[in-house]
Amino acid sequence: MTKVINSTKEKAALLDWDGTLRAGYEITEWCDFLDERGNFDREIGERQRTLLSNYLTGKITYSQAVFDVGVNYAEGLGGYKVKDTQDLALQFADNDKAIFDFTPALFEILHRNKIKIILVSNTPQLLLEVYRKKFKLSKVYGLKIAEKADFWVNKVIINPGLTESKKKIAADLAKKYDIILGMGDTHHDVPLFEYSRFRLFIKPRKKPNISIPEVIGLEVVSEDTVLKTIESKLINISTS
Repeated sequence: MTKVINSTKEKAALLDWDGTLRAGYEITEWCDFLDERGNFDREIGERQRTLLSNYLTGKITYSQAVFDVGVNYAEGLGGYKVKDTQDLALQFADNDKAIFDFTPALFEILHRNKIKIILVSNTPQLLLEVYRKKFKLSKVYGLKIAEKADFWVNKVIINPGLTESKKKIAADLAKKYDIILGMGDTHHDVPLFEYSRFRLFIKPRKKPNISIPEVIGLEVVSEDTVLKTIESKLINISTS
């Protein structure tokens, strides 16, 4: 039986996005989307696709890929109008077919249990803001680049996909919230587990051989078992 822990803090869940709640690598798809509509540097768009290929074939590490993809994103978007990109973000998110089927139901479970939903991801901040409004999420931490006078600037402000950035975000959030759930799909999501009562590692059907980090209390779930597992974890958590 789960022990109920009394806390005066608001309850929250720290969730990864790509690979955890959505299939694929959204930033690459987003750059392609912008490129096709003349709102991203074409040469850098090709560089992003090559970067993803190099990561998937083991030519570069995850950390290097996440760092480089952020740098490329800022460079490729620099000089374009913020408003134009925001309008395209609405179109992209509204037609996003890669969100896992279980994701809206997972959000509903957390809402029902009065648990704040917080996303921490390498996905661009302006896209996560669209999902935040759509799914009534509390906070989103994504790849953020600078802007000046209504134009994007070639400068990365923060990249939460990087392990050190994710650690700092999680530590800061743990001071404010009672972290009920941490959920991710790679070793680089371990910072989301550190302060969480329940720690779930999801193995999507298309990644059956993914390596699982050694974290105390970490439970492996699939797309088919994640909802039932979360509901069973939360049943004895007081939401008063």
